Amino acid sequence: MTIATPSEGLSAPPRGLVHPLLQSVRKEKAVWGLFVLCVVLSLRVSSVTPLFQNPDEAAHYLRAYEISQGHFVNWRGHVGADMSCADYVVVAKQYGPVANFQQQAVDNLGDPACTVKSINTAGLYPAPGYLLSGLMLKVGEWKNWSTPTRLKAARKANGLVGCLFLLVGLLAIRHFRVPFAWAALLPMSFWQRSALSTDSLLLGAAFLFVCWVVRLVERQQRPTRADWAVLLGTAALIGSTKGLYGVICASALVLLWQRPPELGFWKWAAMLCTPGIVAVGVAGAWARVGDPSLIYLGNGANPGAQLAFMGQHPGQFLGILSGQVGALGKDWFRQMVAFFTWMPNDVGMTLAWMLTGLLLPLLATQTNPFNRAQRAVLLGTVLLGTLASIVPLYLTYNPPGYEGILGVQGRYFLPLVPLLFMAVAFERRESIHLSPPLRATLGMGLPFGVLTWLTATYLTR
Repeated sequence: MTIATPSEGLSAPPRGLVHPLLQSVRKEKAVWGLFVLCVVLSLRVSSVTPLFQNPDEAAHYLRAYEISQGHFVNWRGHVGADMSCADYVVVAKQYGPVANFQQQAVDNLGDPACTVKSINTAGLYPAPGYLLSGLMLKVGEWKNWSTPTRLKAARKANGLVGCLFLLVGLLAIRHFRVPFAWAALLPMSFWQRSALSTDSLLLGAAFLFVCWVVRLVERQQRPTRADWAVLLGTAALIGSTKGLYGVICASALVLLWQRPPELGFWKWAAMLCTPGIVAVGVAGAWARVGDPSLIYLGNGANPGAQLAFMGQHPGQFLGILSGQVGALGKDWFRQMVAFFTWMPNDVGMTLAWMLTGLLLPLLATQTNPFNRAQRAVLLGTVLLGTLASIVPLYLTYNPPGYEGILGVQGRYFLPLVPLLFMAVAFERRESIHLSPPLRATLGMGLPFGVLTWLTATYLTR
């Protein structure tokens, strides 16, 4: 990997996105400092979050348990791994109730010899997103750790790997970019990154993919084989977590404006679509081998009937969607930026607006490496990603024609945040100089935001 030299990091190239506060600091030092901060906070978040209180964490724990037992795919007729009834009750009932797919009633849950299948609502999720968590649960089994200890160990491992994704992505780009740092420090990012969930790998892979696209735009050169390996590899990881987020790979189309002279437009466009095809293909392959009976349908949902409704009444569906954005957008925003259910709404919303307010002056001091057409591509990708986050829930969690969209949570939009920031950052071509008081104010913005939400974490415990 090529890292900018000190002279490169201190210059203000016409298309760089250089933060004036960091012009006198080596970019690598800033990145490593952010990495250390993220590691420390991730480990702390892994410990202080109540047991199984991350979204759907009990179901994800059961899926990771299956991986720890070598059960990678829930084939039709071969669903779940054997699990002691006592452990199942602790995970699925005591701490985080999950939908129970057990095929028979179990009357002797207290019997040490009693076992059930680890059937859960995450049973169709691909195995790669749980490999690390499954490994930690296996280590916990060998060392005879308690269920809470195994959970926290898996959380910490996921948090550390998520921080490594951040490190590699930020080192890959030429200059320190405050919007990326802000996205990495979002409180909800820590909760997702430091949870036992497939979302941890999804966030890391999506962040690295976007960083690599920015790297290629900065270099203004044709991607090398190593670049393609990173793009396709991260696309495969995205497809191996939640495949619909493969639309993030459409951001590679910003490279259309860097077409090699020897390649025709359509051939080059097809090459740039390859990461998205890989992500969708990997997701489709995993979906085909799983037992469809594990698809969780809530509230009387009927996907076929719902699709028919959307096809016959597209205008009504768009009206429902826009109405829900107006009615629930504030809650989605709070959930995406700040904390989840165990923080009071007023505190979470206050922090969400505070952190967003800190970002605005930082964006004002930035330059943008993308032209207007490229920014339109990024905004289109964000829009597609938003629909990809909402439509599956409308199909599987809402009655046909329901005048609302149940089940949507703000955290679903979190992987799109880096793309959104790069699309809306101010379009400047040169760095600007700030007065010392303003530099000091902005320089304290990110640390103050981090300390604020970390303090709030302790106050709400």
